[in-house]
Amino acid sequence: MKTEESSGSMDLKKIASFLRTRQESAEYLEKIAEDKNIYIRVSYSGFRAISIHPKQPCGAVPGFERYVKDFDRAKDVLEGLPKVDQLSIEDPGNKKPEHRLQAYLIYHALVRERPMPEILGCRHKFDELTFVTDELKLGSIRSDMLFVAKKDDVFFPVVVELKNSRLLGRLREQLQNTNRAMIESKLHFESMLQAVIGKDANGMDIPIDFSKTIRAIVWPKREAVGESSFSVTEFQRDPHNHVFEFCPAALSRLSDRDSYASVFDLF
Repeated sequence: MKTEESSGSMDLKKIASFLRTRQESAEYLEKIAEDKNIYIRVSYSGFRAISIHPKQPCGAVPGFERYVKDFDRAKDVLEGLPKVDQLSIEDPGNKKPEHRLQAYLIYHALVRERPMPEILGCRHKFDELTFVTDELKLGSIRSDMLFVAKKDDVFFPVVVELKNSRLLGRLREQLQNTNRAMIESKLHFESMLQAVIGKDANGMDIPIDFSKTIRAIVWPKREAVGESSFSVTEFQRDPHNHVFEFCPAALSRLSDRDSYASVFDLF
C-alpha cells in the first residue's frame, strides 16, 4: 500500500512540474490553440499534442504517438506541423459529442476571447475559471477536465465530468472518489493548481481551499418535459455539486474552426 501511495505522489509531483514548465509558455499555448487548433496535454509521462479542432476533437496529432518529457522538443515538432484541418490523419480520432465539447472548452480556456464563467453561464458562481489539465487518470482519480476557480479572492478546485448521457449514479461516485483522493494528496494537488495561477503580489504561492471544491457534471439538456429530475435536484442540494447543461443542437453546429467564434448558445 505504501508503495502505491509513494508512486502516486511521485506521479502528481511530475504532473505539477510539467504543468509549471508548460505554463511558462502560456502565450505559445494560446498561439497554437488559435492558429493550429492544437493543445499540449500534460500527464506524469510528459507532454503530448492533442487536436482541439471540431472535426478531430481530442484526437492524436502526427509526431505525438507518445508523450515526450522535453517541452522544447514538443515545440520543435509542432513548429513543423500545419493546422489540424490540413493534416492527413489516418485515424479520425474520437468523435464522441462530449469530446467535441471538451475541445471547444479547452480552446476557449486557452485563447481567452470570452471568460469561461461567461461561456458556462455561471458568472454568479465563479469570478474566474482557469484551466489546469484534462483526461487526468491516476489511481482512483478520474477527471475529464480540471479547473481552479476564484471567487471573492478565494481559490479552489473544480472537477468536471463531461457526458453525452444523463446517467448520474456513476458520475456522482466518480466525482466523490476524485474529490476524496484530492484531499488525501492535498499538498501535491495544491502544487498542481498553483502551477497555473502563478504567485500573489508578494511573490508567494496562492493557497488553495479544498473545502470549497466543486464537483461538476456537464451533460445535455433534458429532451422530454416529463423526464424525472429528482435525482439531479437532490445532487445539487449539496452546494459542492453543480450541473451544467449544454444544448445538443448548438453542439452540432460546432462543425469547423470558425464555429468556435460563432456558437454562443451552447449553455
